[in-house]
Amino acid sequence: MSRKLILRPQAEMDRTSHFLYLGQRSPQAALRFDQAIEAALKKICSTPNVGANLTLSAVAHLNLRFYRPSGFDKYLIIYRLTDDTIYVTRILHGAQDVEAAVLES
Repeated sequence: MSRKLILRPQAEMDRTSHFLYLGQRSPQAALRFDQAIEAALKKICSTPNVGANLTLSAVAHLNLRFYRPSGFDKYLIIYRLTDDTIYVTRILHGAQDVEAAVLES
């Protein structure tokens, strides 16, 4: 069964923010980042359980998973699965307070 992919508005803003940040330092890095995110999202769609469980006590009830885009291992694509949908809730840098960011989304 194929699941529908939905990027929550905060995940879209995260992606854009990281792209712009990287682009200020290296336009090539920003383009590679965007390509890596796109490839990671395709991987998540084709193999939804590819990501590891996100083990944060405050959000354990949400059954979130995370996946790292290739070449950008410090970034996390955080998502939740339902029977028919993959909800991408955040795209974060690992130095961010992941738990607080997930709670605010």
